[in-house]
This record gives sequence, structure tokens and C-alpha cells, in this order.
Amino acid sequence: MLLRRITKHVKDQNWFAVVIDFTIVVVGVFIGIQVANWNDEQGDRHRETLILQNIANDIRSDIASYEVAIDGAYAKIIVINHILKNTSLLGTNNFIAHANIDGVKYEEFVDAYFGDLTKEFEDRVESLDGELWGVSVLVGNVQPSTTAFDALASGGELGLLRDDGLVKDLQNYRYLTKSLVKAQDVTFRPARGTAIEIGLEYGLTPYHGTDKAEFFSVVSDNPKLLATLRTQLGWAQGHLTMLGAAHISATSLLEQIELQLGITTTATSSDSGTSVDEVHKDQSCFLSTNVSNNNDWVFFDLGNTLVDTTQGEKKFSYLPGALNYLAMLKKSGYKLGLISNIPVSWGNNFDERLFVLKANVKSNLNSNLTDFPWHDFELIILPNTAEDYKPNPSMFLKAYNASKKSNNIVYFQGENEAEVLAATKVGFVSHQVKVENDKTSYIICK
Repeated sequence: MLLRRITKHVKDQNWFAVVIDFTIVVVGVFIGIQVANWNDEQGDRHRETLILQNIANDIRSDIASYEVAIDGAYAKIIVINHILKNTSLLGTNNFIAHANIDGVKYEEFVDAYFGDLTKEFEDRVESLDGELWGVSVLVGNVQPSTTAFDALASGGELGLLRDDGLVKDLQNYRYLTKSLVKAQDVTFRPARGTAIEIGLEYGLTPYHGTDKAEFFSVVSDNPKLLATLRTQLGWAQGHLTMLGAAHISATSLLEQIELQLGITTTATSSDSGTSVDEVHKDQSCFLSTNVSNNNDWVFFDLGNTLVDTTQGEKKFSYLPGALNYLAMLKKSGYKLGLISNIPVSWGNNFDERLFVLKANVKSNLNSNLTDFPWHDFELIILPNTAEDYKPNPSMFLKAYNASKKSNNIVYFQGENEAEVLAATKVGFVSHQVKVENDKTSYIICK
């Protein structure tokens, strides 16, 4: 149609009309290209968000593993020093006090990470008896989670990450973890095997205790055992320093990624090591209300996250906006789940406990309120034993493993800070719910 009009205008030598027709064509093509580019950009940004979230989950898992291994390595160092003080005229040694691993020095890291906890470790060692040799020679190795980054690199998708500095730090972290794993495989594990073999020559096994006084006597009389302990001490200090470097790098990376994703985390020192106050609101908007083919899950705690139980029996109510928020999520395609601590005495199995839970909520809700929308929740996790109670990670792991896919995000929202931190360590994108000025701070979109 437009081509025939242009041809006619050319034959009629109506140049003004020809210019207008060509302008329409050019503008139309330009707009079409811009729309296509915008759609591609939106797709890339969504993919970038998923990639960063998967990497963040891996790093959270890494940090949790590092912290366990760091505690184990430091306990090993304290134990060996304790043995040497009681068996060797030469005393203890700090073999790598000034060694620098990716900018991290052993003594500086120990002071910063453990601080006053060193005395607690030393006091604990004094109470040990038969475990001394086992702690001295065994080593807790880590296996960093690199699945998300390796998939990103092998798939040629590094270019989707807009922050070049973040890409460089990710690559450096991957190099650091490779060095750590190699050192564990090539040095620390073989050294452990050698130490165990030497101990067997003197009747020592890491899996069966020996009386402390007898153990000290055996070590004092055998230079080979003393040399083995000193060697193990050096390896443990090196391992701890490498773990410390990896922990610092991982923590910094996670902060960068969470900043990219719009997660603001305020951390302060506490008994658990961290305090969290996360807000998920930015232009990329985690919980979008315009999602097609949504595979994302949103899990909730029940009491004082959705249902206000603070007023006691027969006075339960809903937190401000709770029902509307659930309806919005359901309408937007999110799958909903519950993870709730309830008394295990409420039943002999899951069905019985869930029946009592529903009856309890129904009987205690204010009479003017609608029933709780149990039918909207596709997965409900309840404790089997008292040991399962949150913040123990067992129920979080069960929920995460049942809902996590390669292309989705799994959220947890609860009012308890310790539970939010536990969920985050498992891999959830977690948010602490608070009520201020009659408004509930659920994860929402602007």
C-alpha cells in the first residue's frame, strides 16, 4: 500500500508527499528497531539478575563452608600449640606470620576474625583429653561452589554483566578458589595422610583417644612426632590464611552482587556474627507484578509474619496488608510456601500436625476476619522433631531443595532475624518483615 503511494507520488512528481512517505517508512523502521532493542535489553537484564542471584547463592554457600573450615583450622593450630607447650623445650612457632596470600596476612586475619574468641578456643582446648592427636592431624577442606560462574563463563555470557569491575573480581575469586582447592588436594590432604601414618608407628590414631598424660609422654620422647606436629602447624597456618583470603574475597563479592541486585544489608557485630536488615526495592524489582511463566517461589513464616499472634488466644489477626499481598503474589504467578515452627506434639505425622495448625489458626482468629487462605500455598514445611525448629537449617533446606530450579529465585520472608540469616545461608533471598506505622515491610515493587 505504502509502496504504491510512493510510486504514484513519484510519477506525479509530488515530491513533498514522497518525502513524507519516506519519513514514515524511516521512522517506522527506527521505532521497530528501538522496540526490538528494548525487548532484548529487558531480556538481558532479567537474565543478568538470574545469573547474579545464582552466583550469590553459590558464594553464600562458600562463606558458610569457609567459616566452618576456618574454625576447624584455628582449633587445630591452638591444639598443636598446646601440645608443643607441654612437650617441647623449643616451644611453639609462628611459621608464616608475615606470609601474604592475596593481601591477607596470618596474624592480621586471626586478630580481625577471632579477636577475643582466641581465649575461648584456648580454654576449650584445656578441657580436651583423648582428642588431641585427632584434632592435630585431621583437616577440614572446602569445595567452593563454582557451578553458576563456570556455566556463565562456558556459555559465553560474561558480557551480560555490565559491571566490568565485578567481572574482574569474579575471575580473581575463581582463581583464588582454584589455588585453595589445589593446595588442599596437593599439599594438605597428603600431609594429613603422612601424619596419620607416622602416628600409627607410635600407637596413635586420630579415631581413638589416648590419655592426655600418656600422649604428652609419647610425643616428648619422639622427635619424629614433634617434627610432624610442627609441620602440621605450618600447614594449618597456611591453610587458615588461604581460607581467610577466600572468605574476605567472597564476602566482598557478595556485597557487590547484592548492591547490583538492590539488596541493602546492614551488618553489625553480634553473637551470631551478623545482623541483617534487607530491603528489596529498586528499578530491577525482584518481585515483579508483570511476570510471565513465573517459576519463582516466595516462602513465609506464619506467626507474626502473616498472622499476628501477639494479642493471645481468640485475638489473632492479620498483619497489615498481608492478605492483599498474598493475593497480589498469587495473581502475578508466584508459587507460595510456608515454613512454620509448631509444636511437634500436635500430631504423629505431617497431616495430623497440619490439621491441628489449621484448626488452631481458625479458632483463634478474630471472628470478623476471613479464614486464612491455606489453598494458596503449594508447599508447607513443618518440623518432624524439636531439632528441626528454625533457625536450624533443616526445614529451610527441605523447602529450598523442593523449589529451587536453575532458572528461578526462591525468597523467604520472616520477622525473626536469626531465621532470616539462616535462610540466607541456605540460599534464599531473605527479607526481615517489620511493621511500622501500620504498614508491613514485605518485599514489594515500586
